[in-house]
Amino acid sequence: AGIPRYVHWSEALSLLHLARRRSAGNEEDYTTAVFLCARGGRWQWALQLLTEAWRSSFHPRLASVNAAISGCGRARQWHGAVSLLPALRRAKYEPDVVSYSACISACEKSASWGLALALLQELVSMELQLDLIACNTAVSACEKGGAWWGALDLLRVAQNRTVQVDTITFNAAISACGKGGHWPLALLLLNEMQEAKVTWDLITFNAAIAAVPPSAWQTAVALLDLLNFTAAEPDTITYNSAISSCSWELGLHLLHQMQQRRLVPGLVSYSSVIAACGREGSWEASLRLLQALKDEQFRLDLITYNSAISACERGDAWAHSFSLVRELMDVELNPSLISFNAAITACQRPGLWQQAGALLEEASQRQLRADLITYNACITALEKGGQWQRALAMLHQLEESEIRADVVTHSATISVYSAAGLWQEALLFFSELLQGGESNVVTFGAAIQASAQGLQWQVSLGLLRHLPQVRCQANVIVYNQVISIFEMCSQWEQAALLLEELQIEGLEVDALTYTAIAGACAECKQWQKAVALVNDAAHADLADEKLYNTGISACGEGGDWRGAVALFNELASSGLTVDIVSCNAVIGACNRAGSWTVALAMFQHALSALQPTILTYSAALRSCERGRQERRAA
Repeated sequence: AGIPRYVHWSEALSLLHLARRRSAGNEEDYTTAVFLCARGGRWQWALQLLTEAWRSSFHPRLASVNAAISGCGRARQWHGAVSLLPALRRAKYEPDVVSYSACISACEKSASWGLALALLQELVSMELQLDLIACNTAVSACEKGGAWWGALDLLRVAQNRTVQVDTITFNAAISACGKGGHWPLALLLLNEMQEAKVTWDLITFNAAIAAVPPSAWQTAVALLDLLNFTAAEPDTITYNSAISSCSWELGLHLLHQMQQRRLVPGLVSYSSVIAACGREGSWEASLRLLQALKDEQFRLDLITYNSAISACERGDAWAHSFSLVRELMDVELNPSLISFNAAITACQRPGLWQQAGALLEEASQRQLRADLITYNACITALEKGGQWQRALAMLHQLEESEIRADVVTHSATISVYSAAGLWQEALLFFSELLQGGESNVVTFGAAIQASAQGLQWQVSLGLLRHLPQVRCQANVIVYNQVISIFEMCSQWEQAALLLEELQIEGLEVDALTYTAIAGACAECKQWQKAVALVNDAAHADLADEKLYNTGISACGEGGDWRGAVALFNELASSGLTVDIVSCNAVIGACNRAGSWTVALAMFQHALSALQPTILTYSAALRSCERGRQERRAA
């Protein structure tokens, strides 16, 4: 009577075994047994029965083979699924569109997008009717594998084959573009859906918003607003994606909006805001949010802590990042290398090499292997902390490891040599980088800084001129470095020429540029030119306190006490901070010009409004001596 379709797979196997013992097994029995095993999650038995049937010259129906392929797919056994296609041909079958769709689905579940794409192309080449299910499954496989180009290619193939692509197709393609970092393409697909009259749903918007990076947060907010004009209602995923793209202040606003919609923000929601704090270095806000989560009895995870540690690192709050790593250990969350790297990086700018070393030791004890970020941060911390011998030792340690150095490492190496006073070695190392084609604008900047050690202004200018030859674009930071060296070497004419060059190149100069050139002019007794630079910067709204002070000192060197006072008054009326350095510069200028009365008046101002220094009192005494005001000095 054959094996009935309603029995359990184990019973089907028993009945088939019994039939074989009586030499009564047939194709229908194998078809049913394979089908029941596949449906029952016993894909191994299904494959074994098919192999056995073909060896016995039985030919189970194609539907049962397709069921076995689907069974392999559900078990994420794409190897088994795909192996049945050539087996079918050996058994004189021709796979149909269902066979291919089931194989593509198996590949999709295992994120084997390349094979899914190849199978779909094979399906098309065999002139089988491409259907929407196969297409959607293949696009989804590309999306899971991050193959955005494959997803777009499949979308175009389907459209060219007159397949009526739907919301699912576009959603997967939008998500694939987002995961590949191509958010403008994701938005183009969103527009294409509208033009093709394909319905947007919540998944569409979630995928599009998730694709938007923090640098384009306005787009994420606009998409969230657009969602309000559709039939779909935003959910927690929508808001979490939007928050991930926004500043922390806007993220807090969106959290409030969630609550107004009666959506409950979870740990991911709050962690996204803390991550935004991390991007902006708003460490105080991140710590407040972290404390709020603790107060609400949230079970914090490693991602949340790492975001807060990163916020402290970017905000130069090294002590807090250090304590958060300790807190991670206390709550038994086991800090990751990301946690340690963020805390070590927080130590690098202030040169806290001992703290960085302690963190490195702790990470090592926890069997966490240092990576390039770890080495770079530790080397920089050592260099900033004046520990150039230790920094060199760590650089040698990095060279002996399998980790490949990057531009940060190269820049740090040059800086370490410079810190050790070995500027020739620094430039030699840079020349090796140049010959190996590993230089960029960052390493050029480090080399220029090294040339400052030896007051090698010609070398720094040569490096600046060499930048275009290695296809590097000099920025205002590099120009400022060279101009600062010209200032140290009293090369005011060269500095002025570079200012003209900056303006011709259309690069945006800043207060530092003007200050360095004005300083060079002052060093060379070109005080009128220094004052002119201060005025030019003031007209461009670029003058700062340091530039004004440089101009005041230049006036003093030139004996123009009236010019010094005029610049001081201009500084006071500009809204910038008048400090004791400014007062000292005016008093000094007046002293050199013999205008002791104005100098003493400025001293009285310093006494009433500022905190005088030893230099202030010393200058005031000189004023008294010049004016023979012994009583006032007493």
